[in-house]
Amino acid sequence: MKRTSLIILVFLTMLISASCSLSSNETPPYAISVPVCVLGSRPPYYELAGIEFGFINTADKTIVSISFSCRLYDAETEDNPFIGSNQVNVTMPEQVAAGAKAAIIINLDPYIYIAPLEPYIIDFFYVTQITYADGSVWEDKYGTYTVSSYE
Repeated sequence: MKRTSLIILVFLTMLISASCSLSSNETPPYAISVPVCVLGSRPPYYELAGIEFGFINTADKTIVSISFSCRLYDAETEDNPFIGSNQVNVTMPEQVAAGAKAAIIINLDPYIYIAPLEPYIIDFFYVTQITYADGSVWEDKYGTYTVSSYE
């Protein structure tokens, strides 16, 4: 019985250690500006609202796609502005060469059922995954590198 408990404890310790693979000295392979919610039409990107921000690929490889996650809130009430979830998860093809800058625009139209009067508050915004041209992948599964537009 004691041996089984010890084996389980060792296994759980190894599992937790493996899941905490990011050290405090690591930095993500990108730099971003604080995302901003923009209202109005900006064809071909969006008709009602979008999220815009600057992105720099600090890795030495070309990016071919990027995934993002965030939560949106009503600017006045700070509540969920939608019926259902306010979680936005987007994967988009985005070619960004090593060391290059890009202006990223995320279309919020698929999440909106009524046009907002004020820009949404963007919270817990982070890059969840980057896929490179060589097939390698960088991930932030837990939102270690989050950004917020809260003032």
